[in-house]
Order: sequence, then C-alpha cells, then structure tokens
Amino acid sequence: MRKFKNLNWTIIFMAIGILVSLFLHYSSQKNEINKEKINIENERNNIRTMFAYEISHNQSNLNFLDGTKKVGFNQEKCQTENCVPSAVELNAFADIRLKVINSLRDDVYTIYLPKIYLLEPKEVSLIMNYYYNQKNLLKNSRDIHLELAKNRNNKKWLEEKTYVLNQNFEDEYSLGKEILKMYQSHIPKEKLVAP
Repeated sequence: MRKFKNLNWTIIFMAIGILVSLFLHYSSQKNEINKEKINIENERNNIRTMFAYEISHNQSNLNFLDGTKKVGFNQEKCQTENCVPSAVELNAFADIRLKVINSLRDDVYTIYLPKIYLLEPKEVSLIMNYYYNQKNLLKNSRDIHLELAKNRNNKKWLEEKTYVLNQNFEDEYSLGKEILKMYQSHIPKEKLVAP
C-alpha cells in the first residue's frame, strides 16, 4: 500500500511538472508572438514617420508654389472666361517654379520600397500613387525645362505645357495632403505643413 502511495505522488508530481512546462512553453510562445507584433508595429510606425517627413518636405515646396500662383499672372492676357492662375504657370517665373518642382525628393521611397508591404493596403496605394505621380511631375518638369528657352515666345506651347504640368501638380498636391492628414501623428507639430 505504501508503495502504491509513493507511486501516486510520483505520478502527480510528474503530471504537475508536465503541466507547468506546457504552461511555460505556451507563455513563452505567446510572449514571442506579442514581441513580434510589437516589432512589426514599431517598424510600420518608423516607415510611416520617414514617409511623413519626406512628403512633408515636398509638400512645403508645393505649398510655396501654390502660394505664389498669382505672381506673374495677368488676367488681361487670358483668352477664356475660366482662366485662373496656376501654381506652375510658365510665365516669367517659370525657371524658378521648375527648379522648385525639381527639388522634390524621393529618397525615403527608394530606401523603404522593399519594406512597404508592412503598411496597410490603403497606405501602400496612396504612397505608390504619390510617387508615381511625382515621377511624372518631375519628368514633365525636366522635359519642359529643356525646351523652355526655345519656346518662351510660343504661347500655345506654354499653355499646353502649363496645363499638363498643372494636372500633375494638382494630383501630387492633393495626394500629399491626404497622406499627411493620415500621418499627422507621425510628424512633430513644428514640421506639420499647413494645408
């Protein structure tokens, strides 16, 4: 009988030991999963912050252009009723405006493109559209800059190129606003660009 009691206690201690080790293993696995989730979220936030800073910098340049769109605008030279000033008007200030456009940056995009999959699909879509549009804006701006000197007096060419450049500008400007609104918690207040 005594042997049987010792055997029961041995089995009970073994069962308790197995249960404790299973519990510790489960807790360890759960901690690892939680740490991984936290690390992924931290990485996401770091990526968001980097994009927010770069887009904020670019947006400040676009805000400058938008704020100066009436500079050099001459209402009397308009040929249509709905003639409005453009932030990228190819007038006497075309060279300066094109230089501002050509100063837009995409370094963060280039560096973080391999990690963009960590972000939410909506964010990825907006960021991809933003930089795709930026690529078009920069290409058109550079092409126009190369041809500007020989077409300064060609009113039709200037109007056509202003229209194309303005479409790219407006798309880039609105996408930048949307992204910065979404990422405003990732930018210190002193870096926030007023819409």
